[in-house]
Amino acid sequence: MTIRQALTDRSGATAVIFSLALIPLIAAVGAAVDYGRISTAHEKLRTTSDQVAVAIAADDDPSDASTVLAAARANLLASIEGARSVSLVGSWIDPSNYKVDAVAEVSMRIVPAVPGMPKTASLALATTVNRVPPVYRVLPPRMSLLEPEAGDYNRAYIYCF
Repeated sequence: MTIRQALTDRSGATAVIFSLALIPLIAAVGAAVDYGRISTAHEKLRTTSDQVAVAIAADDDPSDASTVLAAARANLLASIEGARSVSLVGSWIDPSNYKVDAVAEVSMRIVPAVPGMPKTASLALATTVNRVPPVYRVLPPRMSLLEPEAGDYNRAYIYCF
């Protein structure tokens, strides 16, 4: 069958095949769109979790952790499209390691049209930061020669007769 014959064919088989092929094509495009949204949300969640963990571990005042976590949670709710809930929980594992657990529930748009598919996607990740305590190095003072005019006042001389 040539293209000209397919265009002039009036039996209806082409329309049936096209409509049957269109359903999985639309489902595949919808899945790709939702997967892209979920991947973007996961990347934002990971980036924010990393930034929060580093900021809290580097801060000398551990009481600021709740403020930083609350601000990051509000920022994530505003920036992730379709976010239903976001949870950031931070805790010190030991004196040098800080862990942030991040969980988000993101609604999907096109995939739920397919029967049996979920309406939301759950994202969860954990970030652990190792805080390296600073090492202070104190150098010995530099020696410098004084001006010749000040030599008598800054040195002690002993004379033997």
